[in-house]
Amino acid sequence: MANKKVDRDFNKTRMKKLYRIFKQTFEYYIVLPLIVYFIGFIYSQGTLLLPMETINMFNIPILPYSSKYMIFHGITIIGMYSFVICIYLFFKNSINNEQNKKKPSTIWKKARWIVVYLNILFMFLFYLILLEFKSEYFYMIVLSIYYVFKVLTIISYVEVFNDIRDARKEKSENMNSENEIREVSNAEILKYITLALVIFLNIFVSGSNALIEKYFLYTNGDGSFQVADISDNDGKVFTVYPIDISEKYFIGLSLEDLKVVVKPTEDKNKILFRVDKKNIKVIKYNKDEKEQILKYLKNEESLYNDYIKAIESVNGIYQYSYYTQTVDAKKLISIISDSLYKEKFNLISSEYLNDLLKNSIKENEEKKLKLIGYEVSLPQYDKIHHTYTIYSREIWNSNTIWYKYVLVKQGDKFYVDSYEKVGNISFKRIGE
Repeated sequence: MANKKVDRDFNKTRMKKLYRIFKQTFEYYIVLPLIVYFIGFIYSQGTLLLPMETINMFNIPILPYSSKYMIFHGITIIGMYSFVICIYLFFKNSINNEQNKKKPSTIWKKARWIVVYLNILFMFLFYLILLEFKSEYFYMIVLSIYYVFKVLTIISYVEVFNDIRDARKEKSENMNSENEIREVSNAEILKYITLALVIFLNIFVSGSNALIEKYFLYTNGDGSFQVADISDNDGKVFTVYPIDISEKYFIGLSLEDLKVVVKPTEDKNKILFRVDKKNIKVIKYNKDEKEQILKYLKNEESLYNDYIKAIESVNGIYQYSYYTQTVDAKKLISIISDSLYKEKFNLISSEYLNDLLKNSIKENEEKKLKLIGYEVSLPQYDKIHHTYTIYSREIWNSNTIWYKYVLVKQGDKFYVDSYEKVGNISFKRIGE
């Protein structure tokens, strides 16, 4: 009898070990990859929030992203969420005082859910504003608020799960009725479902954030991008940013109208890859078009006056520096900001700077370089950084050079804060 009992105990122990091994194997090799794949799938389908256009194929209900694309972003999202949670738990545990040991108030518990619901609101407000205005200014403001609520929502996930766990421990000790226990379980399930839906909504909305950022970077001419020119059977050409390329489909973002373009990869001859930088078209300033400019500025006389003052400061760069014989270092220093004076000129005195500018004129004469003239654009006001950008086209006897001037307003004066040589710029008229 004793031997049989030992055998039974041994079999039970062995079965427990086998069950534990099976469970760990199931979790690590089946459940975890499925979770990664599912999160990547939700993320990739978030681009459905953007308008979609299919080429040489029927409209499709879901976007056919490759497994590689979905797995990569699934791992990235899990890593990002885990990082935020670990940082929060680290700081929470490191702050060890009596106030933190107390149970959170009812107001704070409700506030957590308010954060969750505000996060949902800003997710959809973000896209409504974006698709309506296609404005980088609105995009940056709402995106900043959205990210704040997103981080707060992740923190709320942790706290709400802790609340649910503590509530279950406390209520399981005090409840004896099965009906009461079932009612509590339903409430918990509802909370879990709500949190899960918000998590998936966050992941879904995040699917197009990076694409929208690429769109604005390209339209602003910030950096070069690998793009693809694809054409349909009618010969219409789309310039797109490649998102994913699988054996069957090519998926890209149209850099002209912010659309997701899907095309079969059967005819690869109609997909041409190249490195490109957006050609920025800026409005050319013409002093004889005051009425048209005022109409363009919606009759804002004060803004028009600011634009003229900013243009005058740029004119001063050409009037007082080495471009002409009327070199005046003191006046040049008076129209540039302190930061530019420190960075570009290293606080050199006006006497020495004057000599350097005159030497530059002689060098240009020796090289037979002559500035025929220059033209400037109508200033562009950046509402986020409160700066004014002016593009200048320098017409030399040998070539044409474009410069970008960024100005800041201090009081009633405008100062050149930075300048750089740029390319891919062209002028346009008002209204074009």
